Amino acid sequence: MAWKAYINNLEIWHNSWARVETYTYLPQFNILFDVGKCPDYLIFSKKLFLTHIHLDHSLGIFYYIAMRKVMHLPKAHIYLPEQSLEDALTAIDSIAKMERTSYPFELYGLKPGQKIELNKKFFITTFKTWHSIDSLGYHLWERKSKLKPEFKNLSPSEIANLVKQGVNVSEEQNLLLFSLTGDTNKKIFETEPLIFKTPILLIECTYFNKPDKAYERGHIDFEDLMNYIHNFSDNTKIIISHFSLRYKPYDIKNFFQQLSPELKSKIIPAIGHIY
Repeated sequence: MAWKAYINNLEIWHNSWARVETYTYLPQFNILFDVGKCPDYLIFSKKLFLTHIHLDHSLGIFYYIAMRKVMHLPKAHIYLPEQSLEDALTAIDSIAKMERTSYPFELYGLKPGQKIELNKKFFITTFKTWHSIDSLGYHLWERKSKLKPEFKNLSPSEIANLVKQGVNVSEEQNLLLFSLTGDTNKKIFETEPLIFKTPILLIECTYFNKPDKAYERGHIDFEDLMNYIHNFSDNTKIIISHFSLRYKPYDIKNFFQQLSPELKSKIIPAIGHIY
């Protein structure tokens, strides 16, 4: 069962345990980051963004595609690191051949720094992460229209008259809403400065007190996070998950109970269902 939270007006459904399953669903946008084993309620998500294709993050892609066909839903749109595109296509084709069928879907290979439009108001951008295979992180943005500074002292009627004359009185402002790293090691703290400014950061934290092993395997240790904790904006909420199975849920809860009130208010452990 997913861990659920409502933070800064954003609803988040999330489950993540290392080598078991990882997915993040944002109901307000009907978008999915990673798919885990694809619980049934994820089938209705319009777009799927994979951080990488390790099976605990991507295994459910086959069920996701197949069930959308069975339920006569629009074809799936799936985004993933471009280096994994051919492997994913081969795997999907193999499953389709095994089932003696075909699946309607679109697969898009992405590079760091790309933009994917969700609609006129919201979009996604990609950034490089540091895992043991090719991987990406994602930022969710809101596009807002803001009055240009030179018109701020005008009355509403004056602004309306300018608009009638064809004057462009507004400018676009992009607001970062949410960021997700997927699996990565501590290099992310040096290469992606936006994670320190985002209002909500969902970041992996596979290990506690094993920083060398974490780095070697393309993961983050809690100690790594603490080394950069003062770089974060005061308003940033940090959701951590993807815990190693060597840690039981009660161990993780006990660990966080011992943190300072300041850290407790900033760092949120997302302890979902293991199996």
